[in-house]
Amino acid sequence: MSIEKYNGSDLCEPPSRMYLEVCNYCNLKCPSCPTTHNCHAHQGVMTFDTFNTIFKKISHCVKWINLFNYGEPLMNKDIVDIIKCCSRSGIGTRIDTNFSLKDLSQEEAEDLVRSGLTLLVVSADGASQKTYGMYRVGGNFERVLNNMKKVISAKNRFSDGAPTICWKFLINRHNEHEIEKARAIAKEIGVCLSFEIMENFHNRSWDSEIYNHETGTLPDPYVPFGSLRSGDGKGGATVGALNPRNAGFLHKDLRRACREPFSELVVNYNGDVLPCCEIVDTLGDGTLVVGNLLNQSLEEVWNGERMKACRRYLLNYGDGKQFDSVCEHAPCPVGKNKKSVAQKHPVFQEREKRKVAEIVHRVQEEGLKVVFFGAGQLAIELLTNSPFSAVKLVGVVDSDLTRTGEEFFEYKIFPPTSIDALGPDLVVIASKAFSCEMEQFLSRECLRNVEIFKF
Repeated sequence: MSIEKYNGSDLCEPPSRMYLEVCNYCNLKCPSCPTTHNCHAHQGVMTFDTFNTIFKKISHCVKWINLFNYGEPLMNKDIVDIIKCCSRSGIGTRIDTNFSLKDLSQEEAEDLVRSGLTLLVVSADGASQKTYGMYRVGGNFERVLNNMKKVISAKNRFSDGAPTICWKFLINRHNEHEIEKARAIAKEIGVCLSFEIMENFHNRSWDSEIYNHETGTLPDPYVPFGSLRSGDGKGGATVGALNPRNAGFLHKDLRRACREPFSELVVNYNGDVLPCCEIVDTLGDGTLVVGNLLNQSLEEVWNGERMKACRRYLLNYGDGKQFDSVCEHAPCPVGKNKKSVAQKHPVFQEREKRKVAEIVHRVQEEGLKVVFFGAGQLAIELLTNSPFSAVKLVGVVDSDLTRTGEEFFEYKIFPPTSIDALGPDLVVIASKAFSCEMEQFLSRECLRNVEIFKF
């Protein structure tokens, strides 16, 4: 169903597009990715039997499948067979890969090209190993380029034009100086280059300095940037805000992904269906899931009560109505703005109480100093609903430098560089979302005698 034809009901025609997460593991450790921080309650690789069961239920209506979401699709050994199955049914396919998993052999490159894949998107945010590796932690830039060259070579030998191969470059503060260099490399190897603005809700220090976040625009020299997600071929770097031309029936503050409950299906490796591609099942108890295609029909899930509740919430967004929907409680930018998130699904879970008590005991017995890294929901809950409320902190540190100097409870927020001044015997408390970034900082600054506890 075209989103432009949507009639305003919480019942929708069968979806024509879908995300199918064939694997939610990844070989890289990108700082803002949920997979890096073990946010998935369940992780795994979709078996071909699971794919086949789901495929039989959706193949009559779906015309395009994105075979990825938060994992590396090439870690699924059946990926080529999965693509072939879709291609034989006339269904278009796309995979987004970091292309740094391994050095592709000539045969593997040929298999990928001859599988019938429609679009191959390679994510590489930089034009040198140093810059690329700042975000794509653990990646090998030279390997990425070589793998692209091998696929292009195989495409020239065996293909009549498919797949389209595109290098996707997420613009951030640390790589924007290599834009022209990336263009030159892309031209040399013969690959399409697409730009998008990187979003990092946990750390605004990644924000590009050439992008105006208030107006949503780039300066004139950058307007011609192509964007896969703009979908109109006219260029223009994009971010995750809702596309205005498709947003007639939704609130202006909602995101692009908020259209998906009306038009696209999002399926995890185990058959679980989520309302949109931005929701990660962090709980694993079914709270954030609207159904499962292994034991339900497409109609039972797509127009089931849980999905319809999500649509009703989005259609009435901003007026204060409660629908007890997944979207109201989801760990995403829309859900995080709702008070019900902290009340119903706190970051600080019951199972963490023993861990907190042990840390507090050690702090009090050994005279250790405590600092929170990240002035967010975790810090709020630990300061109000745990034994930490009786512990005097030496500081609260946040990597969002725009918050430096703000009051947080009775503490001021300091930048990460302040950790060095706090001295040895320091205990750092951090959420999983910040821990990777924090560990990199501590290692880079060669700080010792610092103990890290993650929640």
